[in-house]
Amino acid sequence: MTRTKVKVLLSLILILALVFGGGCSGTDPGAGSAPPGGQAHPVQEVTEAEPTEPSYEEPAPGDSQADDEEIADPNAGLLIAHFIDVGQGDACLLELPSGETMLIDGGERSAFNVLKEYLEDQYIDRIDYLIATHPHADHIGGLIGIVDEFPIGKIYMPQVAHNTKTFEELLETIKKKGLKITAAKAGVAIETGGGFEAVFVAPRNNDYDNLNDYSAVLKLTHGQVAYLFTGDAEEASEKEMLAAGENLKAEVLKVGHHGSNTSTTQEFLAAVSPGVAVISAGRDNSYGHPHEEVMERLFLAGIEIFRTDLQGSIVITGNEQGIISILTEADYLSGG
Repeated sequence: MTRTKVKVLLSLILILALVFGGGCSGTDPGAGSAPPGGQAHPVQEVTEAEPTEPSYEEPAPGDSQADDEEIADPNAGLLIAHFIDVGQGDACLLELPSGETMLIDGGERSAFNVLKEYLEDQYIDRIDYLIATHPHADHIGGLIGIVDEFPIGKIYMPQVAHNTKTFEELLETIKKKGLKITAAKAGVAIETGGGFEAVFVAPRNNDYDNLNDYSAVLKLTHGQVAYLFTGDAEEASEKEMLAAGENLKAEVLKVGHHGSNTSTTQEFLAAVSPGVAVISAGRDNSYGHPHEEVMERLFLAGIEIFRTDLQGSIVITGNEQGIISILTEADYLSGG
């Protein structure tokens, strides 16, 4: 055998001895050894990590999970009345202490988009109680789209017909949705989710000469605070309410018929004796609403007056003890 073959054979034997000998010794095969011509480098032992599992902690008795906590409703127990600026017309949204909603009138048909946007801005996606005070278009026009596009609970309307396309379309839309109408008349109470009382104090007759006097007048009482929504009720209806001995006292009055001098007689105003009066009218309207006589009565009685034609939408928030705040669109836009 040549010397070259002998060297190769010896090299193979040495390599095999190192491999098998180091593997059986139980020591790190490379620990403490130095590469040729250099110094030894410590070799860190690498171990395979165990899979990480999430750690759970059992809640102590009485503890609650964050996902299970109920977020307190900041409006709980409050009644929020929105007198919405729909131009020459009426529309009032009520966020009730029960968590339900009520819509009284909806302005003209042309006001529907304004009304819908306002409701959506308040995250309103259902109307539990819808009241059409009387069949005039400036009160019911916008309700056609509301009934068509929103889930509706109960509908209240006075028992009077009107031969107009707007009124007929509203009735057709109500019928198409499979809804029924409850007669709005004096003595009818709205069965609600609680936290307040709502009862109609007019109309008290079914034979008026003026369609406005058929207006459904609603008194809503929340603790010590009452609100009176009068639609377009005029002097004839006001006299009937007074003659019947109705308790008309209310802190907030939605002034009848947009502040027309056909409504809000001196006797009626004295019986209501409000601290706050809200007039819903269109800016520079052709009727001259609100009329000077009514404004003078309100002023002389020391009543705080709010007008949608001058201040935009008006929001009154109250609890069972009284009014908490009154905000207007004009205040908001001016940063006031």
